[in-house]
Amino acid sequence: MSTVSRLAAFVNAVACRALETSLAGKLSLHLFDALGALTAGMCVPDARAIAAMPQEDDGAGSGPGAAVSRPSCAAAAIRCTEIDDIHLSACVTPSAAIVPVVLHLASRLDDITGPRLLAAYLCGLETMIRFAVATGGPRLMQRGIWPSRLCAPVGAAAAAAALLSLDGEKTAHALAIAAAMAGGLSPRGGVPSSRWLIFGRAVGDGLLAARAAEGGMKGDPSLLDGSWSKATGIELDPAALVPQEDGTLLASELGLKPWCAARQTMAAIAGFEKLCSAHGLDPAALKRILVEVPPAYAAMIDHKSLPAARPGTLANLRYLLGLAAFAPEGLTDVRREDLRIDGRFEALARIIRIEPTDDFQAPYPARWPARITLETAAGARHAAEITDVPGDARHPLGWDTVEGKINAAAGLPAGALDPLADACRALPAARSPGKLLAALSSVLATVDERLGPPIRC
Repeated sequence: MSTVSRLAAFVNAVACRALETSLAGKLSLHLFDALGALTAGMCVPDARAIAAMPQEDDGAGSGPGAAVSRPSCAAAAIRCTEIDDIHLSACVTPSAAIVPVVLHLASRLDDITGPRLLAAYLCGLETMIRFAVATGGPRLMQRGIWPSRLCAPVGAAAAAAALLSLDGEKTAHALAIAAAMAGGLSPRGGVPSSRWLIFGRAVGDGLLAARAAEGGMKGDPSLLDGSWSKATGIELDPAALVPQEDGTLLASELGLKPWCAARQTMAAIAGFEKLCSAHGLDPAALKRILVEVPPAYAAMIDHKSLPAARPGTLANLRYLLGLAAFAPEGLTDVRREDLRIDGRFEALARIIRIEPTDDFQAPYPARWPARITLETAAGARHAAEITDVPGDARHPLGWDTVEGKINAAAGLPAGALDPLADACRALPAARSPGKLLAALSSVLATVDERLGPPIRC
């Protein structure tokens, strides 16, 4: 049996799996977090620029001159916030790719129950994570390949195949078509950035692949048995892609983000806040700050100058430590139209040194740690080593914390998200996604009233 066929059999098995209570609860929380990111993303100029483009009505393609599908727009909006969930070992942010697909189809298909929606969500998450692990996601990032973009079509196709109830053969063709569409360049540029558009299109490709397979189109089921790696230059480990019989699900290791930032910066931010609070330190009075991180991402977060626009804020540790020190509300600001930079930021940036250390080679990539040392003008030194940050799988966030993060990110009043949170909590026993879709529509309408034309899943 080919690798694609074995993966398809796994997807079909997960789609029929009864979810344990704890896993269903985790999926419901991650769904809520992703929908909150969608709401916040609707406020980001990059996402709104994509929303202003001509749109298809369906991911399968419809309407003359259509440019981008609604699920693609939603995926771009979620991902551009940098507050969406992440799987560290895989180095992918899967809910941004999977949630728009399952909601889009759930709003158009009959007889979709809450458990069935969550099972399809799990199929997409697990497939995207496993594809990233099998291709060495963290190593790809160091090569300039964006693992989330690379793996999004395959994960989206798996979720769509599950919700469309495709049989094993058609699911295999959907996955093969999606894998052939996968690409990994990580584009940069000005504002609004095409980066999020390209991610969104990758998600739309996965939905298109499933719809094509549903209609009878064929892919190459042998694609992942050598020819894909030969063509892309990316080694793929079939044993890592298709799970063993123990039934272990990598999606259980998903973590949430507490702030708007690249996850690589967060251990240092958490350590900085911990030390300043524990020792009553005035950040403006510090003499030196040393940050040590795994070599894999030291260069990524070490920017010598402070950012001039939003894209430059997301992985600039000097800037983010400035926010933590002088404007902590800025950590949850997804729009970053006001960067809040003043002389204190510039002074703090000058005393920060960021260094790679082999001490963290062993825990990486399962964990993304940092060691931070603060030295005062009087010569006192305080150090903290942070392995897990709030939101990591070993340090989970609760519903109230996630809701507070989203309220702050989207500028919503307290309680505005309660109906959406309630609908997500109730999904494991819901007979339909109707209440969830209605609650999401209501929340998005509040953003539309403030900012203009809507986008929809």
